[in-house]
Amino acid sequence: MLFLSEKHLSNDKIISKLKDWRLKRKIPQWIQLVKSDNTLSVNLENDDMSTVFLQTVKKEKTVVIEEFLYNGNDDFKREFIFPMLKVK
Repeated sequence: MLFLSEKHLSNDKIISKLKDWRLKRKIPQWIQLVKSDNTLSVNLENDDMSTVFLQTVKKEKTVVIEEFLYNGNDDFKREFIFPMLKVK
């Protein structure tokens, strides 16, 4: 994502370069940005979400992204968190 370090690029050009980067590397439309135990789901086809994603990764040396399995018929993301207790 070297294009992030280029100066004087318009937002439209940056989004365009992100799309090229995504297609070249076969990155899916929906990804999760992972940092520690936090994840942020991002739709890379959405310009606003792409802009937030780029602003976030621009500050980082390395980033971890995962494929986000999205159901096209449903607008909600469901997360299940199960506490675990060790019984002695």
